[in-house]
Amino acid sequence: MIKAIIFDCFGVIVTDTLVAFRETQFGDDPVKIRQTIDATRAVDLGMISKPEFLQIIADLSGMTVQGVFEMLESGSVLDRRLLEKIKSLRSTYKIGMLSNISPHRLEDFLSADDKALFDALSLSYEIGFVKPDPQAYQVATKQLGVSPEECVFIDDQERNVTAARAVGMHGIHYKNFAQFERELKKLLQ
Repeated sequence: MIKAIIFDCFGVIVTDTLVAFRETQFGDDPVKIRQTIDATRAVDLGMISKPEFLQIIADLSGMTVQGVFEMLESGSVLDRRLLEKIKSLRSTYKIGMLSNISPHRLEDFLSADDKALFDALSLSYEIGFVKPDPQAYQVATKQLGVSPEECVFIDDQERNVTAARAVGMHGIHYKNFAQFERELKKLLQ
């Protein structure tokens, strides 16, 4: 029986501009893509600051730090429709967020009222693990007080959904709102 629903932030609740930036700026350059992924992991774990992260990406792309900041910030949009769906689910299910995210980034998008929709926020820089590390999912379920089998995990990255399923969760690979609603409805029946 499903008791909790856990959402990713970027690519689900908020559009993920970093993926688009990486594809646009680095194409299929495996070295720069790897360096960007490594820098993203470091900032998401709180090992480097956001200004340090932006400088690394600026150096890799040949852009200014301000240019990188503007490209990454301008395209991110909060999906209010999804927040309304979360509000409707709260009366029946525990709601969590599991996100690879740097310190203070959540405040860029979610108000205090928005954050209050979640029973637990499992943020990589606070918990010390990034998805798809199995321990990230285990921390999220523990914070919600449920077993993995009692959770649905929603993420836009297939590898993260696969990892969630490997620890026993139900998973939805988020592509768009309508597809997510259909798949969630099937799981909750």
